[in-house]
Amino acid sequence: QAQRPPVPAPGRWPESMRWSYMQWRPMPRLWCSCPESCSTIANSSWLHGTSLLETLQEAAALNGLVMEYASAELTADREVAFVAVRQNGMSLNFLAPELRADTEIVGEAVQQNAEALEFASQDLRESIDSLERASTTVKDDRGIVLLAVQQSWEALGHASWRLRGDRELVLLAVRQDARALDLASFGVKADREVVLEAVRQNGGTLRHAAEKLRADREVVLEAAQRNFKAFSYASRNLREDREFVRQVIRHDGRALKFASAEMRADKQLA
Repeated sequence: QAQRPPVPAPGRWPESMRWSYMQWRPMPRLWCSCPESCSTIANSSWLHGTSLLETLQEAAALNGLVMEYASAELTADREVAFVAVRQNGMSLNFLAPELRADTEIVGEAVQQNAEALEFASQDLRESIDSLERASTTVKDDRGIVLLAVQQSWEALGHASWRLRGDRELVLLAVRQDARALDLASFGVKADREVVLEAVRQNGGTLRHAAEKLRADREVVLEAAQRNFKAFSYASRNLREDREFVRQVIRHDGRALKFASAEMRADKQLA
């Protein structure tokens, strides 16, 4: 099988080879593995045309910081920006100003590296930091609220009621701290997956769950196993159910004090 010819060092590529660069797929991996070669090649004028967009995307997927060397035109390309920040959130620093104000791109960057938020636009950072005092419009801006919740679960409490009913936002907050369930709308408090996520962290958050979930055997058992006091928030039917009470106190006998009077007087349980 014929061998590919050796590839000259980047700085020594002749003009005749530049047109075929897109055909040489291994190159992004080669030049992104070394900052010096990355800088040398990326600063070459032939890398800055839109016809090489696909190559830059490949490079950014391997090393998002390659955006430092891209042209102004390509640092303003939203598709390339997404690829770069997903690989390295800190590459947000090298994007065009309008993209550093884009909540979706900043959100992806912050998800990859929380410290990337410092490179977001000043206006966006101020909106996130002052969400509590922000306008109704800002509080209802999902992109801004998402970024704020990524920084602190408590920001959910300053969001609009509509966004406090956004399942994804609530889950994000609850995964940081189960107490965020208390900030959610009634509809999300009735979401079984969200409530299970919360009670598995902190059984006491069962008190914030919808009534139907406080009557759900699995949900209540999960909560009581983490905190026996959570059994006090269970539905009356469950606190009167002998077999269920037996399951709960098997894990922690102190939970019996929250069962019904009849169950507390049951010698088989005591």
